[in-house]
Amino acid sequence: MKLIRNFLFIFIVFSGWSYSQDTLVKTPNKDNFHNFFPGSDYWIPRFLNLYQKGKVKQTFQYTNDFPMEDQLHELIFDAGIISSHPFRKPYQYTAADSLWTDREQYKLLFFQLLLTIYEHNKGSNVTSYDDFIQSLFSFYELNYSIKPKKQKKNILKLEKHIKQRIQLKYQPSLTPMWITNVGNPFVFIDLVAYNEFLITQLPLSEQHYESRVEETLKIIVLAANADSKIQPEEKEWFRVYIAGSGLETIQKEEYEELLYKGLATSNMNPIFKSKKLYNKLLFDIGTFTCQTNLEITESETIFIQHLSKKLYLSIEESEIGKKNTLKFFEQHRANINYLQNKNERLILKRKIIDRVHKVWQRNKNKLKQEWNETKEMGRLLDKDVDLTLKERKIVSLQLVDCITSIPSFVLFAIPGGSILLPIAIKFIPAILPTSFRDNEIPKSIHE
Repeated sequence: MKLIRNFLFIFIVFSGWSYSQDTLVKTPNKDNFHNFFPGSDYWIPRFLNLYQKGKVKQTFQYTNDFPMEDQLHELIFDAGIISSHPFRKPYQYTAADSLWTDREQYKLLFFQLLLTIYEHNKGSNVTSYDDFIQSLFSFYELNYSIKPKKQKKNILKLEKHIKQRIQLKYQPSLTPMWITNVGNPFVFIDLVAYNEFLITQLPLSEQHYESRVEETLKIIVLAANADSKIQPEEKEWFRVYIAGSGLETIQKEEYEELLYKGLATSNMNPIFKSKKLYNKLLFDIGTFTCQTNLEITESETIFIQHLSKKLYLSIEESEIGKKNTLKFFEQHRANINYLQNKNERLILKRKIIDRVHKVWQRNKNKLKQEWNETKEMGRLLDKDVDLTLKERKIVSLQLVDCITSIPSFVLFAIPGGSILLPIAIKFIPAILPTSFRDNEIPKSIHE
């Protein structure tokens, strides 16, 4: 037994660190999110599996007392999507997600919001989450097949698409390096459009999406120029949105010029009167821009009043929106990196240090879990009495785990093994110990 323990310890220390810098997550023994990690493949079926088993609770409940679009607006606003940071999640779970990066949490938050919108539209008719996945494929106009052999590829395709949707891309001339660590605020358009799709079954066209993006950028430019002075916080706010716009570089540069030259309010096209949810979120973005420094001038107040009329909002809705925005910033502004007027290098350095710390903690917890499982196997093998059925299963599974891990240890030991091992694990994930397999749906004995 000591030989097996020593071998396993050496294997995990070396292969765990070389391969798992971006694919390991904290998994305490009492954690219901056993090996759940939104940065690895198959995180969607793992999350839905936990949700169906009641280990994830929905915290946002719709009522019949308020209009549906008002409640959806509250959900998206409180989540923090339009600030590009994850704050309030519509689902609660016992997992310690503090070791997930901001982008990982943002990705999961975006998916949760899509799921919440789907459940609200379907009500008590939700019987299979395969229909939910299929609706996402149809909404994004991806090819979807329910054939068993293609299900895994379909899930990976959807996960890849969601990852692309929430990512911000670095452009030296337009955006800072640290911007890749926050989420794309423009996914608020996806959420609004998905809600519309579930009602009409009409996906958002690329042209219609781009027009909504440009409308949003115009509002930010107008709001930033409302007091005839571009504040540092307003500039950073604009940079985040321009990074997530998906526009061509020349179009982005044109909007950057407009930020400093200004834009006449007549250039803001009329908004659809019937799109209440979309209009409310646009109003939030406009008021956010004016209040990024927690101050609002008289000229900005006049602009906000004009904006509310353009968006067909009542005076009461406008006042509530202003108060909610200010309350949001007072509560969360300290956690929004790009509004702190800090040196960009310091922000990037802190992000890198934070990531390295999380990587180390993830590996350490995985190592601890695997070590405890091996100790448990040794304890059972040392017993002089017959093992129960459950105990025999534990020993059997752990022995298989040790044996299947040998090829990865051998591969790592040969010259160039640190490069070959991640490639081998990509195609043959079973050679990793079970504690290191992210998003694997556990057998009942491990649940």
